[in-house]
Amino acid sequence: MSANLVLFLSSLIFSITTVGLVYKKWEKLDLYDIFVFMAGLYFGLWGLLSSYMNNLVNYRSWPVFWSLGIVLIPLVTTWCFLNLYLPKSRFKSCLQYIEMSTIQNIITKVRFFPMLLVTSFLAGFMIYSMEAYHITVNYSPDYLKENNIHLAVWYKAIYALYRPLLMVALLPVAFQIFNKRGYAFIGWCMLAVALFLLEGLFGRASFIISGLVFLMAYAVSRNKSMFSPKLIFFFALIFISAFYYSNFYQKIRSVLVLSNAYKIGQVDQDSYIRNIFFNNVKDVFVKRSFVGVVLSSSSTVSNLQNRPTEWDFNYLFLNEQIMNHRYNLTPNGKLFLAALKFSIPREIWKNKPAYLLQPLAFETYDLKYDYFRAPNLFGFIQADFGFLSLLISPIFMIFAIMASMLLLAKFKNDVGLFILIVGQALYFFTEIEVDYNGYLYFYRDLLLLAFIYVSIKLFINRMLKVAYVSFRSSYNF
Repeated sequence: MSANLVLFLSSLIFSITTVGLVYKKWEKLDLYDIFVFMAGLYFGLWGLLSSYMNNLVNYRSWPVFWSLGIVLIPLVTTWCFLNLYLPKSRFKSCLQYIEMSTIQNIITKVRFFPMLLVTSFLAGFMIYSMEAYHITVNYSPDYLKENNIHLAVWYKAIYALYRPLLMVALLPVAFQIFNKRGYAFIGWCMLAVALFLLEGLFGRASFIISGLVFLMAYAVSRNKSMFSPKLIFFFALIFISAFYYSNFYQKIRSVLVLSNAYKIGQVDQDSYIRNIFFNNVKDVFVKRSFVGVVLSSSSTVSNLQNRPTEWDFNYLFLNEQIMNHRYNLTPNGKLFLAALKFSIPREIWKNKPAYLLQPLAFETYDLKYDYFRAPNLFGFIQADFGFLSLLISPIFMIFAIMASMLLLAKFKNDVGLFILIVGQALYFFTEIEVDYNGYLYFYRDLLLLAFIYVSIKLFINRMLKVAYVSFRSSYNF
């Protein structure tokens, strides 16, 4: 059987299974169901497109089949654990706090002004990042070191948390839009537009995920069935919009994602936004109108055909393990240990080695690493532990969902901290394309966000208490 046919059938089974799992839980949709749905898009739908667009004549059938199998089996295993075992365990009372309906009831208590401050902060930070360091959506630590450019610790901390913070802001805004009327509705829509623009800087995947968050909020708020015509229409509209946005994004991508956008000598001298960003964007539209750029799909189609896929990342290691009989090269946890070391901030470990996880994984199997691949947690666990990944991957996922569930249950009465936790969790469960350390970043960033929030809250309460005591003593109350 040809690899194209195997990929098509495997992706079809994957898609049908994930849709079935989400449909089964639709009335009590939770954070893990969203992860299952996203996996269905990245592996199922993307696999179907790959089987049609690419000629897999040099691919072998068994590794192609297992490239999706090592994802689907852990997904189903974890789903069964959460829905068959947990409701009968002592944790059953906590399960409701990962359900989107419960999350909606709690986070819609948030007011407009705090979210306006958060959105303004996120927009202001990006503007500052562009102007002060010429950094947009990425930077290379090696480039900084070579050119003796030093970033402030506070800047690197916020930069590391920026994407999760966008999700933290996006989720309550999405729910509030479908629960407000009149002028309040207009205000929340303005915040949504600002957050969409910020998310759009990170590419079409972020654009799609943002749209799906709003679609999920609409479905939960309006109690829409999964196969509601309106829901299907909006789902299709998101992907059509993302396609045309991708046409625009591909034209200005070089301005946004160049890692050397902040050349030494330019920092604090030229205005990145005025002299670099807008001038480059303007040059794009000199040759063609905005409508012409948006409708020109050649660059997007070419990018989709040549873009690495998540299933292909899995295939590379499975092909070595199964067909080339190199199972003896399995590192049995060494990649996870490297990821653990990589997740330690350099401010804590000054002489931290530069662990590049993809090249390290490729080197383990004597594979040539010549360009970036689209990684995922399941592929890294397979490369690290072999077919033990069928047991280890569910354990990883169960720990993540249990940690989210218990923390949300613990802090359900603190709306601010609850939103931080659910936003960080939702960011993790919608980001399928992550390196091994992305799993560890979930816990690290969760603790860091909670620490910052509690510190700020204690500081404000302390200042208010001091001001109150001072006021009373001044007026002899």
